[in-house]
Amino acid sequence: QDPHQVAEAYRLPILAAVPENRLLRTSSVRVSLRPASDPYWEAFRKLRAKLRYFNVDRKVVSVLVTSAVAGEGKTTVAAGLALVAATTDDTNVVLLEADLRQPTFALRLGLRPQPGLAELLTHGIKIRDATQSLAVPGWNGAGASLDVIAAGAIPPKPSGLLESRWMAELLAELSATYDLVVIDTPPVALVADAMPLMQSVDGVIAVIDAGAFATGAF
Repeated sequence: QDPHQVAEAYRLPILAAVPENRLLRTSSVRVSLRPASDPYWEAFRKLRAKLRYFNVDRKVVSVLVTSAVAGEGKTTVAAGLALVAATTDDTNVVLLEADLRQPTFALRLGLRPQPGLAELLTHGIKIRDATQSLAVPGWNGAGASLDVIAAGAIPPKPSGLLESRWMAELLAELSATYDLVVIDTPPVALVADAMPLMQSVDGVIAVIDAGAFATGAF
């Protein structure tokens, strides 16, 4: 399907067209921490640029990334956007895993699984205790770092935690601390977890058709 047809069907702008890549389909493969200069990573740089200038009247700090169903590449797009932002424009970035049902950050990024978001919302730990920092080599040789908050232990009622006031307060605190907050969420057609979070972010990126198209709603 042509990107323009997707934009017309959803009546939303195309922010970037990401070339097909096995990382978009395979959640068990680790996300590369080396954003090289190639068409795949160039698409994420374009996505980052579009977010910076999408609305000149309002700065986009917090961005939620989701998809209709599993396997469309939303987690890879979220990680790719965060990695590129951290390495291209000296941006202070945090990548937040808000998929509390099927978390994959620990495996894909080589992180410890907990403490993470679940512990932040249930045990009252501090943000710094749940944040892990990744050293990211840039494609131009310069190094950078990316902060990541994994999902943590899977809670019995994920949707209740995500729509709580503690989650809203956490997003507000992260948005005040970081230049960019990228939030990975469960697919919206399967569970409603992402819905309440949409009221607390500056923008939503929907990954469509196995990650081939990223459309944004602001």
